[in-house]
Amino acid sequence: MSSGGLSSSFKKRRARDQRGSAASRGYGAGWDKFRKAIIADHIAERGLVCACGCGEPLRLGDPGHPDNAEVDHIVPHKGDQAMFWDRRNLWVLRKSCHSAKTNREQSPAPKDEPLRFGADGEPLMPPAHWR
Repeated sequence: MSSGGLSSSFKKRRARDQRGSAASRGYGAGWDKFRKAIIADHIAERGLVCACGCGEPLRLGDPGHPDNAEVDHIVPHKGDQAMFWDRRNLWVLRKSCHSAKTNREQSPAPKDEPLRFGADGEPLMPPAHWR
């Protein structure tokens, strides 16, 4: 049990229930189609490499569709629909890199370094910052 008397798994379930379903947050059929286009564009431009700079490959599942790829909002949209659909705020990460980044963003611990961008406009955030 944690310090509040509630287990961490209970707290996670409660937080998940409070934020609503994926569809209610905008991740429905429209997002799925958009997500596939983002992944296809990423592969055409960069190949099967995670955008975070870790150098790890995206694995292919179905033809042309990586099964370990997640489209991530570089800066969390927090319900802002313009940020939600803005391609400039999206990149393709491996599931493990996406989970690590999300956990870091949601952690109550202070973030030791802010998100930075390179001269080409691409985010600079090495995976080591997410661990």
